[in-house]
Amino acid sequence: MKKWLWVPILVILFFLFCCKNQDKAGQENVVTQSGSEAFAAIAQKVKTNLDLAVENLAQGQVGDGARLLLDSVLLVKPHDQWPAGFADDVSTAKEHFASGNIPDALGCVSKALDLIKPSENDEPSVESGEIASVASLMKEKISEVKEEFEKGNADKGVILILESLQLLAPKTR
Repeated sequence: MKKWLWVPILVILFFLFCCKNQDKAGQENVVTQSGSEAFAAIAQKVKTNLDLAVENLAQGQVGDGARLLLDSVLLVKPHDQWPAGFADDVSTAKEHFASGNIPDALGCVSKALDLIKPSENDEPSVESGEIASVASLMKEKISEVKEEFEKGNADKGVILILESLQLLAPKTR
């Protein structure tokens, strides 16, 4: 009789063990779904920022447009995944754009770009004073940024954003 008493106990233990594993799998699925939802929310925020930046730049609101572009850069990856000093340079550039200090802002943008992209002596091909040309070039660059983000190439998109901001600098020759 004692032997038969163990059978229901073993069945109950087996049942509890199976339920525990199923619950764990369900929790992992919830974590994966919430991670993809967070990624989708960030991607939507970046897209919205890029669209608003194009509008602001077209209206001549350089500081607001640049701030939105730099916000997008900071949303792409956590700060600890960028090279040391990158996030600080981008944040400082945002502050300079907000205060209207464009030369210092562009200096910070150049520093940040140098940290993630090797220097290539790429000079903007637009003379200073050609605002319409700069605006159209920036719009084209931001369109390229969207394409790169859609392809999943966030690093290239960030480089293009920073390069588009460098177009605001007057050409010195």
